[in-house]
Amino acid sequence: MKPLLAIAISGMLLTGCGKSVDPKVKSFIYPLAMGNQWVYDYQTITDYRGKKPNDTLTFSITATVVGVDTILPGIYSYTIDATSTLPEWPTPPPENRYVNLPDGLYLQSSEIGAGLELPKQRAGGPAVMFHGRQFQGIQGLIASLVGPFDMASGGRSEWYDPLPLILPYPQHLGQRWACSPPGDDQILRLDKQITGRETAKNSVGSFDCYLIQWIYDPPMEDLDLMDFISAEGLIRRRVEVDNLIMTDYEYPDGGDTANVISTFELTSLQLH
Repeated sequence: MKPLLAIAISGMLLTGCGKSVDPKVKSFIYPLAMGNQWVYDYQTITDYRGKKPNDTLTFSITATVVGVDTILPGIYSYTIDATSTLPEWPTPPPENRYVNLPDGLYLQSSEIGAGLELPKQRAGGPAVMFHGRQFQGIQGLIASLVGPFDMASGGRSEWYDPLPLILPYPQHLGQRWACSPPGDDQILRLDKQITGRETAKNSVGSFDCYLIQWIYDPPMEDLDLMDFISAEGLIRRRVEVDNLIMTDYEYPDGGDTANVISTFELTSLQLH
């Protein structure tokens, strides 16, 4: 581990240990342990507003804690590896490293492009335009906004400084925090806010979740991104993008518009 990172984490430990916790507030620590595994069904529906049939893409993503390293006595770094049933998934799969500290869950580091290399929608799929920027297909757009299994916006840097705060400890309704400041490889500031609590039900069970809204700056009014997170981890993620401009060879600067809904839903869970 880099010496400066150890110093930074030591400072977080010293400043984080003095916080008091209200026992009436529902709070939890994100469940990171060797062998923990989450499997998600991923589905993207592209709605062409009746101009042609909707396009649907589905596959599954498996996120597994595959490594644990000691940073400082009692402080550990956890490596999460992702695999997918889609053949175009990048090789090797992305890996992110997280660390649980007294005041929150932090993203420590990523492989180059981790969280940004979702598979292309299809071979030869059309590019899309969103807020004046071109992306390689629907999946390229979604990948640029959010990684498939982690809870941070994808980063291109191997080591983060400062460390993005993914989930604060303790949590409470209305809480808002800065997740990722703008930088050389990230043009948007990302904040997150706990906007409510809801019981999320799926084939795995029922989960008491905090609803965590992603807030971009500058604002994107036609983008809505919400996480459902419980003591068992990320249960559901929903991404809605409106007014997406579709391009093709005939109209390289944009033609039809579409709305896109992408959903990650937990289908299997193993916690140790």
